[in-house]
Amino acid sequence: ITGILFVAILSQACGTMEAVDDPTPLESSLVEEQMITAPTPPIDTPAFDDVIQTRFYFGDVHVRSVADMNLFHDYTHVMGNVLINMEDDTIAHWPALRGVSGDILISDSRTLAHFDFSNLRAIHGNLVVQRNALLKQFMLPKLATIASKIYFVNNPHLSHCKIKELVGQLTEDGQEIYLFEDGNEQ
Repeated sequence: ITGILFVAILSQACGTMEAVDDPTPLESSLVEEQMITAPTPPIDTPAFDDVIQTRFYFGDVHVRSVADMNLFHDYTHVMGNVLINMEDDTIAHWPALRGVSGDILISDSRTLAHFDFSNLRAIHGNLVVQRNALLKQFMLPKLATIASKIYFVNNPHLSHCKIKELVGQLTEDGQEIYLFEDGNEQ
């Protein structure tokens, strides 16, 4: 698989980011790490940590195991879709993930009981959680934006209350949410 490497550059003069197109093809689908640096912030700038450790993955991510998840665990942003269907693992944990430009699909996992994207703030597509036989719990405490729709379908052990809590979190700031829910635990 080949790709184009985009290097994110932080302009110290104005504090903005710009993408520079490097037409060098990559040997694999993983984009090399590019560290973004900036001048030392004032002490009262809590969001500065968000700028320092930013890593982008360009393309779709398909996770079938914890080993697959470990290949991507340092990436903070996926410029594509994320598909998770765990075959033998019970937990999907991606602590660095903060944004996805496409959809997140967690589907057809036979053994997945819990997913934790504790720092995920934005999904610029759909969130689809469907047909996960053992899913009981999920963590999305910082999720503030979903650009499209939320689907929770046929997750027999996932509580309706947990889904309602997520919708309440998202609508707290006035965001309109389209939720489709069916076949989950009542």
